[in-house]
Amino acid sequence: MKKALNFKDGLFVDVDNQTEIRHCGLGSSSKLIASVACAINELYGNPIKHADLVRYVAQNHGEEIDNNKDLLTPVQCIGGSAAAGMFDGGALVLAGESCVIKTMNIPHRYDVVIGIPKDYKELDSKVLLDMEIKNFSKFLKTGKKYGPKIAYNILHFCLPAMTTGDLKTIGDVIFDYRFNMGSIENCSYCYPKLTEITDKLTHLKLKGIADVLAISSVGPGIFVITKKALICKKAFEKVNLKTFVVKIENEKYSVLEKTRV
Repeated sequence: MKKALNFKDGLFVDVDNQTEIRHCGLGSSSKLIASVACAINELYGNPIKHADLVRYVAQNHGEEIDNNKDLLTPVQCIGGSAAAGMFDGGALVLAGESCVIKTMNIPHRYDVVIGIPKDYKELDSKVLLDMEIKNFSKFLKTGKKYGPKIAYNILHFCLPAMTTGDLKTIGDVIFDYRFNMGSIENCSYCYPKLTEITDKLTHLKLKGIADVLAISSVGPGIFVITKKALICKKAFEKVNLKTFVVKIENEKYSVLEKTRV
């Protein structure tokens, strides 16, 4: 940000990040990077447009390395966490270059139930990237095999459903990719039991209990968007997941206080 804005000042940044769940696919590192970048941008009068700032932080993404305070490891980043904070809408579609092409509000009557395997051992970001690199061929194979179908589903099912507010159809598109195209299996390198656990939860989507069932990023976080949170929470706990029930935020970030010295 200092290079982008060309300022010479020194900054002290204090972050209250007590609820962070690290390296579970929930974008904790990404949202921390994006929020600090937004705060600095605000301090200097927002010279960088949000669409450009999303791309900037995504393409310069780096994460901490355990026991090394001086270096970051580069990690691939789509820009979802940054876009979620800088654009209105509880659901967003990002295309190439981290470009937000569609947004949709999700009604407050929906809850999100998030589950993290209780026996998951948190891994360092560098270790996770090294593991993912070894599995790149699987992601590439899935992309080549299903790319045209995914694009068709997004264009003709997902985007229209976002226009009409049809969360179930959006969930169908996500479910097809995650469960029928090998996505979850590809992502199970960080937690081998991921496929087994998610298979035990498919009834939540197939029986209409949840509109959306998926893993978050490459996992091992698992989530549903539902109007029947209690049923989903019990199903999550039955497969040994630590659960959190939260609401979706449809609005972008807001500045609570700004003072000038």
